[in-house]
Amino acid sequence: MLIQALAPIIEMEDAPEDNLGLLRLSLAGVLVSNVDINLRLYLRSLEIVVLFKQERDISASIESMDALLNEAGSQGCTDDEPE
Repeated sequence: MLIQALAPIIEMEDAPEDNLGLLRLSLAGVLVSNVDINLRLYLRSLEIVVLFKQERDISASIESMDALLNEAGSQGCTDDEPE
């Protein structure tokens, strides 16, 4: 549902209005470790785009994305799996 709410905002040419506060919600609850890493990466990337469109600070989100990418790398190929 969150992806469906954020995706159209990204398509907007102008900065999105935040009448309902949706764009100020934190994704911290959604980005917990028991959620698939690919979904967490996708949600974080959507959040970064929306924050950028709103001309808000994205540095904390970029740091979080870096941590997620590192986590994804550690979940990648193991010695048993072909590369």
